[in-house]
Amino acid sequence: MPRHLYHFGALAVFPIWTVCSFVSGNLSELIQWRPLLIMTAAIIGFGVIVFLVLRRFFSTERRAGLAAAISVALSVLFMMNLFREGLRAVNAYSHIMLFIVSVLAVAIAAILAFVLIRNIGRLKGFVLVGGIMALAASWPIAADIFISLDRTDKSGATSASGTRGAQAKNLPNVYYLIIDAYGRADALKDYAGFDNTSFVADLDGLGFQTLGNARSNYMKTHMSIPSTLSMNYLFTSEGTTIQKWDDIWNIMKGDNAVVRRFQELGYRYVFAGGAEWCSKLTDGCIKPPGIWSRATWQLAHNTPVPGVMAYAFPGLYQTVFTDQWRFEMDDVTAQIGDIVGGAPGVPLFFLYHELAVHDAIHNADCSIRKDLGAEEIDKIDHVERMAASTNAYAETVTCVNSKLKTLIARILESDPKALIVLTADHGSAFSPHGKTGEGATALTGAAYVDERTAILASWKLPEACRKILPDDLSLVNNFGVIFSCISGGPYELLKNRYFAHAPAPSFDVLEVLPN
Repeated sequence: MPRHLYHFGALAVFPIWTVCSFVSGNLSELIQWRPLLIMTAAIIGFGVIVFLVLRRFFSTERRAGLAAAISVALSVLFMMNLFREGLRAVNAYSHIMLFIVSVLAVAIAAILAFVLIRNIGRLKGFVLVGGIMALAASWPIAADIFISLDRTDKSGATSASGTRGAQAKNLPNVYYLIIDAYGRADALKDYAGFDNTSFVADLDGLGFQTLGNARSNYMKTHMSIPSTLSMNYLFTSEGTTIQKWDDIWNIMKGDNAVVRRFQELGYRYVFAGGAEWCSKLTDGCIKPPGIWSRATWQLAHNTPVPGVMAYAFPGLYQTVFTDQWRFEMDDVTAQIGDIVGGAPGVPLFFLYHELAVHDAIHNADCSIRKDLGAEEIDKIDHVERMAASTNAYAETVTCVNSKLKTLIARILESDPKALIVLTADHGSAFSPHGKTGEGATALTGAAYVDERTAILASWKLPEACRKILPDDLSLVNNFGVIFSCISGGPYELLKNRYFAHAPAPSFDVLEVLPN
C-alpha cells in the first residue's frame, strides 16, 4: 500500500473512534446522522489540511509521526468533558483551568504520538490499533440499529401513507401544542414570581378554556409525553411497560395509540418540533433549517473551540452555535396555512413540541441571552439552568407568549373551527428541592412535586365539548377527551395519578400526591 494512504488512514482512524465513542455513549438520544457525518468529515478534512501544510517541514520518514500526532491531537481535543468532570472532582474547576488542561492534554498526546511513531512500520501498527478501536466503538451502534430495525419490523406499525379507515368528514382539525416545562399560572406566580394572568386572559378572549388545576402525571419529558400519547400510565410504582429507550423514541416518532387512532379516523398526521421525531409514520414534518442537531452541538462543545469563541468573539459564537436555538415556532407560523390546506377534505392532527421555555435561553424580546455561551461552556443542563434563574425563565415565557399569540392567530385565521390544545409536559423547577438538581433519589419534596406537575392547559373546544373538560384534567386523559369530543363517543377518564422519577437512566418511579 502506498505510504500516503497510511498517512491519511492514520489521520482518520482516531477522529472516527472519537465520534463513534460519543454516539455509542449517547444512544439514548435521538441521533441525527447527517450532521454528525458532516462534522466527522470536517474533523478529518481539517486534519488532512494541517498535515499537507506541515509535512514539507518533516522528512519522509518523520511524516508518519506527524500524521499520528495530528490524529491523536484531534481525538483528545474532543475529550474536554472528561477534563471538566475531573477538575470538578478535585474542586479545581474554572473556565481558564479547563482551557489550560485541555490544551496541555492535546499537546502532550501529540508529542507522545510523534515520538513513538518514528517510521512507516510503526504507523501501520498505529492504523491497525486505531481501526480496531473504531470498530469496537461502532459495535454498540450497529447492534442498536439492528435491534431498532428488528423491533420496527415486528411492531406491525404501518406507514402514514398506508391503509387507513374510512376518511372522516366534517371533523375538526386538531392542533396539540406542547410547550415543554411551561408552568400553570398560579405555580409561576408562587415559584417563579411571574404574573402570567394577562396571557391567560388573552387566551380566554380567543375562546380558550384555561384549566385551573391541570397537572402532568410525570415530571420528566421522556415519561410524560410517551404516556400522554399512549393514553395510559407507562411508568407506575407497580412496574413499567417500557424496557428500553428505543421504546420511548418509537412512541414519540409516531408508533403510539394516539396517532393510530387519528389515522383510523382518517386524519393525516403532521409533526413539528425536531427532525428526530419525524418518521415514516408522519404525513408531514416541519424540520428546522439549521445545521446543528443536539448531538452535533454537544460534540462540538466537548472541545475548547466554542468556549474560546464565546469569550473572544461572542457575536460569532451566537451566530454559529446558537443556530440550534432558533425558534421553530416561526417556521410553524409561516407554514401553518400550507399545513391546513395541504390535503383538502382530509382532517389534520398537528403535534408540535417546543423547547424554548424548557431551555430558558431567550430574552423577553426573543433575542438569545448574552450569558448563554458561558453557561454552555459550563455544560449546565436545562434543569440546572432553569433552577438557577427565575428571571431567564420568565423572560423566555414572555417571549414564547408573544410567539404563541401570533401562531394561534394564524391558526384561527386559516382554520376558524380548529380544536386547539395548548399545554405542557411538566412544570418548572424553582422550588428548594428542585434546585438540588435531579440527584441520587426520587424527587418527592412536596413543593417540588406541586410545582413540577402544575402545568399550563388551555383548550379551544367546540361549545358542545366544553362540558366534558374537567378542571383537574391530567395529561394521560387529554386525548381521551379529544377523541370523545370529535367522535361524540363516551370516554371514561383514568384516575389521576402522579409519579416522581428515580435518576436517569432508570425508569423507576414513586407515586406521590401534589399539594
